[in-house]
Amino acid sequence: MTKSSRAIRNVCGVLLLLWGAAAHAQSRNSFYAGKTISIVVPFAAGGIYDTGARLLSRHMVRHIAGSPSIIVQNQPSGGGGIDLANRLGTITGDGTLIATLPRGLPQFAMTGDPSIRFDPLKLTWLGSLSAYADDAYLLALNSTHPVKTAEQLRTGMPSVRIGAISAGSTNLTLALVARETLGFKYDIVRGYPGASAINLA
Repeated sequence: MTKSSRAIRNVCGVLLLLWGAAAHAQSRNSFYAGKTISIVVPFAAGGIYDTGARLLSRHMVRHIAGSPSIIVQNQPSGGGGIDLANRLGTITGDGTLIATLPRGLPQFAMTGDPSIRFDPLKLTWLGSLSAYADDAYLLALNSTHPVKTAEQLRTGMPSVRIGAISAGSTNLTLALVARETLGFKYDIVRGYPGASAINLA
């Protein structure tokens, strides 16, 4: 396996991004002392990325020398995280900014999506909150909806509408994959700011 293919493989397998190399140039014990690390979530509060970031922030501080403060910022600017990734790709940070990004964004970049303006190989991808090996995904419908089985979903009767965020978001990607590979028939309503808004709808 070549160096570049290993890099691409690693980029595809993780979620979190740390921007800025300044932290490496100073003492590990002094750089973060008295500073605040921001974890930016490109979706509205209440969704899985927001919940994961807030869970991470509670525990990560114990593992960083200097014991910095950690705050979570929701910035649902659209694009399923693409806008945030593009913005991070154009700034020079100081090591205090982390962003949670959907796992599909690097693949958009590698397939030449015109909305992507960042190079995923030039960003530092830290890791994932998920092991991937045993991930489980659910397609949830309102309990009052007449469709109760996967077989009913394949017939398209009665009709089903499901919510999604936008291109690059995991819920849209998986909804499209399930529709194509499993033969599910449903309409996808895009453009929600986050999973909490989808759940409410």
